[in-house]
Amino acid sequence: MAIIIITSIILYILMILWSYHNLEDVDKSKKILYIAIEAIFTIIITYITFNISQKIIEYPNEEILETIKISLICVFTGINGCIIMPYISKIIGKIDGRDIEQKELLIRIGILILIIILILVLESNYMSSTQNGILKYLENLQNSQ
Repeated sequence: MAIIIITSIILYILMILWSYHNLEDVDKSKKILYIAIEAIFTIIITYITFNISQKIIEYPNEEILETIKISLICVFTGINGCIIMPYISKIIGKIDGRDIEQKELLIRIGILILIIILILVLESNYMSSTQNGILKYLENLQNSQ
């Protein structure tokens, strides 16, 4: 469990620093605001992904569901943040500096949408198998006692 927590912390630090760097010449206070908004957006994407993956899984009780949900959303938000947030920050940095043409902006937004769809599809399958694995582990623990 400690390894998961340490890895998550490292992922969060990495996504924040990478996003901060990609915002380039944006004002410091705006950088913080943009990173907070991007983080909220990433949490929402991860929450949606979890809900898609959880639909086919039966949990023994609500407490286990909530514990697994919080754990997976925390871990996967860090992973998704490292994928999505620096890219969004780069786009915002270019918009703020007026260094991007409309055509390039539309292409970048299209790529972002494709990345998000890919995350939803691939990660929801992975989250489903992870949840099943956790539930089997808990069941085996319970049976061995």
